[in-house]
Amino acid sequence: MTQREDPVEPTQVYDASRPGTRERARRAASWLRTNSESAYRRADERTRGLRANGRQLGERVSRVAADAARTGGPIDRTEERINGALSSVSRQIDGRAEQAAGFIRTGVTRSAAATRRLLRGRSGR
Repeated sequence: MTQREDPVEPTQVYDASRPGTRERARRAASWLRTNSESAYRRADERTRGLRANGRQLGERVSRVAADAARTGGPIDRTEERINGALSSVSRQIDGRAEQAAGFIRTGVTRSAAATRRLLRGRSGR
């Protein structure tokens, strides 16, 4: 006759396979290390991408500023158009209006010169 053992209770099986405190801590540390490395890599890649985009944007702004400030560029054309419009108006009106147009023309010329200086300074030229 064979000896019969008591059947194994489900709670005993569960308790035996359940990880202990040390194993849970080891798993948590491993998970944390894996995920922190992954997060670091993602952050590093994104930072490199942002730096590259920033450089490209800076170069583009410099080119646009240099183009705007060049002789015969948009600033010069705008200044000429405004001064031309003021000249045609001042020819039609005498007296105080002509003085006002002269004052405005001076302001336009000074503003255009200041804008050119600002843009040339930013573009490094």
